Amino acid sequence: RDILTYYLSKMAHDDTMDPVVLASETPGYTPADIKYLLNEALRYALFDGRRYMTYRDFQLAQPEHEMGLRSPIKHMTREARERIAYHEAGHAVAVRLFLPDHRISRITIIRQGAAYGHVMHYPARESYQGMLTKEQWMNRLRVSVAGKAAEIEFCGMQNQTLGVGGDFRAIRNILNAMARAGMLGPLGAAMGMAATMRGVIYQLPPEMAEAMETTFQQVLKETRQALRENGHIVRGLVSLLMEREELLAGDVKAFF
Repeated sequence: RDILTYYLSKMAHDDTMDPVVLASETPGYTPADIKYLLNEALRYALFDGRRYMTYRDFQLAQPEHEMGLRSPIKHMTREARERIAYHEAGHAVAVRLFLPDHRISRITIIRQGAAYGHVMHYPARESYQGMLTKEQWMNRLRVSVAGKAAEIEFCGMQNQTLGVGGDFRAIRNILNAMARAGMLGPLGAAMGMAATMRGVIYQLPPEMAEAMETTFQQVLKETRQALRENGHIVRGLVSLLMEREELLAGDVKAFF
């Protein structure tokens, strides 16, 4: 917050550029990252004919900085766009259900870099919690599987896509960390090691891999049920995304 306040004091901006909000939405950013992002936000303002930047300029510049250029697909079929919308709506509704202290800053079905759509959300509080509990990790798993859950629940099992690739990296990382910490049973961090030409890799004992798969299936089932029970919200959000393609923080807050 202090770093943002310092840079903002040297750049023209309006009162929507709240350092507390901006700080919460730039976790892990270095001062150089922050300065670059603010410069990019100012570029959006200048292209819009203004000599000061707003929070909307910041929101448009940030994913470009993190993910690459916006590259909308002009001739995507409606069915494909709708599947992407259900995927992202699943994530967004799951955030509201399972991470109620998080604030959603963007839901989009516009391709950015390699992603066909994404949802960005951040803890909406000033205090830092530190290490998460088992239930909080389970809730993060529920949000991560929600894209796949929504595809299955609203588009059909046969219409799942490979758009869950990034989600599954997060899912595997969370499950692996929970298993090694003994959260999924009495296994704990006991793991075998195997030497390879590139170094050492960890091999999961069969019991640990089974516990991870069981937990994944349980979380997927629970998330599908939660989205099914809130299907009117998911469908309403999909309709809005099909119409608008991208919702920023104020739009998201208004919808929910």
